[in-house]
Amino acid sequence: MIKNTAEQDLIIEAKKWHQRAGVRWGAFGLVAVIILNGFVWSNDSAEQSVDRDQLLIASVSQGLFERDIAATGRMIASDAPTLFATEEGQIELLVDAGERVTIGQILARITSPNLESLLAEYRVSLAIQSSRLARMELTNRQAELAADKTVDMAQVDLAAAERELRRAEQLFEHSLISQIDYDVRVDDLQKSRLQFQHAVREAELSRDFSAFELEQSRAEVARQEILVQEVQRRMDALAVRSPVDGAVGNLLVSDQSRIPSGTPILSVVDLSAYEVELQISDVYGDDLGIGMPVTVSVGGQQVMAEISAISPEIRSNQLVARATILDQQGLSLRQNQRVSARIFLERYEDALLVRRGSFVDNGNRSFAYRVEADRLVRIPIVVGAVGTRNVQIIEGVTAGDEIVVSSYDNFDDLETLQIH
Repeated sequence: MIKNTAEQDLIIEAKKWHQRAGVRWGAFGLVAVIILNGFVWSNDSAEQSVDRDQLLIASVSQGLFERDIAATGRMIASDAPTLFATEEGQIELLVDAGERVTIGQILARITSPNLESLLAEYRVSLAIQSSRLARMELTNRQAELAADKTVDMAQVDLAAAERELRRAEQLFEHSLISQIDYDVRVDDLQKSRLQFQHAVREAELSRDFSAFELEQSRAEVARQEILVQEVQRRMDALAVRSPVDGAVGNLLVSDQSRIPSGTPILSVVDLSAYEVELQISDVYGDDLGIGMPVTVSVGGQQVMAEISAISPEIRSNQLVARATILDQQGLSLRQNQRVSARIFLERYEDALLVRRGSFVDNGNRSFAYRVEADRLVRIPIVVGAVGTRNVQIIEGVTAGDEIVVSSYDNFDDLETLQIH
């Protein structure tokens, strides 16, 4: 049984005055620390600090600005004809792929027995018709000679009849011949005249007929000569010749194989006429134009070219353009060789320009951070043309200014930042 609470109560002695004072000073110090940290925190919020080593800083300069775009492509021969078989036959290849050839050089030969026999047949037929023509010419000459003889004899008879009539007139005036004998002489003269006229006409008709037959025979000979020439041309085409100076491309048939007419045999690449086929993003379709300058990087060399053709259609968001190399001397080019290029769209003299960086690639075109001593200050700018290497700035900076061209993602759009 608990009689009272004496066992449970504890006696607390009153603390001394200096102990209470220490508690007060500790609370005051805690408040002071909190206030000081708040002040420092507010200071840090007002001017955030960035590491200079993490920034990409570039100077604004004044000079020639070229708005250009980058493109990739490949070398293609502007003249790379494929040679075809003109006749059916057996093919004999005389060159290998990649071999250098000259214009007119025989690259392959086709053997066609059918064409050879046809040529022999046409040549024999031509010889026969030529012989027939020569014989006809002799026959016509003989006919002309006979016609001339008939005309000459009729002319002699006419002269004799005229002479007999004159003698009869003299005798008739002296009554030495009768009227009947005189009339006979008149009739003989008329008959001789008619015979002469008919002989002349028959000779002319004979000449016209002979000329007609001779012309027809000559036409047949000429036709046969054309047939022989055509077959000879086809025979000459059996020797496949190079149309250009260059190199053999692909061999499309096997040696000593039998091929039908129209079969592709091989291709020849003109090494003196190369073009660049460029793949360009379709967003630049409205900016491209014929004649624009292009710098092509070929085997470590920079060569100049210009746009010569632009495809009218877009495929897979790509536009195809062709550029002609202006000077190919000293270049070692190959078909389908990969190249890179820069296409110059615009040129501005005395422009303010700065190195291109992420500050515009991220879509920012209205402000930049300028370096002023150990601080970055946000300034408004107006961006003009953007090239692959440089950016044109129209307003907001002057030549010699240094601005940050790296990304602004960590700047939180602050007006000023400290650099350390």
